[in-house]
Amino acid sequence: MKAVRVNNKVSFPVFRGLTKTQMRFIYSASLEIMKRTGMRFYSREAINLFKKAGASVSDGNLVRIPSQLVDKALATVPKQIIIYDRLGAQAMTLGEQNTYFGVGSDCMYIWDVYTNKRRKAIYNDLINGIRVANHLPNIDFIMSMYLPSDVNQQIYDRYQMQAMLLESKKPIVLINNDLQGLKDCIEMAKVVA
Repeated sequence: MKAVRVNNKVSFPVFRGLTKTQMRFIYSASLEIMKRTGMRFYSREAINLFKKAGASVSDGNLVRIPSQLVDKALATVPKQIIIYDRLGAQAMTLGEQNTYFGVGSDCMYIWDVYTNKRRKAIYNDLINGIRVANHLPNIDFIMSMYLPSDVNQQIYDRYQMQAMLLESKKPIVLINNDLQGLKDCIEMAKVVA
């Protein structure tokens, strides 16, 4: 695919591997699976939310979601979402078939460029990786990149958030271990904002 530069952003053509008819078929089949077969959920809070919204629950955690509930939820989704960087500048417009690129998350190992050996990633690798990604013009967002092995493993997600907040102004995509980790990271972002 050939990239096109529009308003100083790189734009890529949209690739469609399926026809609109095929996409509608998959969507309809998905609705049927959610309604008839259902899905198992292991979060009591999620199960209660589904039940409250009108889904049926059986066998403890088997949730069957009626099609109209999916349609109702989709109707609440905005057509686009504007994402801002840490300095408040518009960074991305999600929707409209825009394409954005970022670094990945949670690699356990790194190839050390100084020793030419594979080793477990440490916090300093995370910092260095985020610093590099922050200066790359075609990287639009930051993720945690590495699982630092030299920090408390019960709260490594907070260390990842700390590094992303301190070393980059780009939008952050975060992954947390648990709800408390997410709450802690939101508080960290509030402090920085």
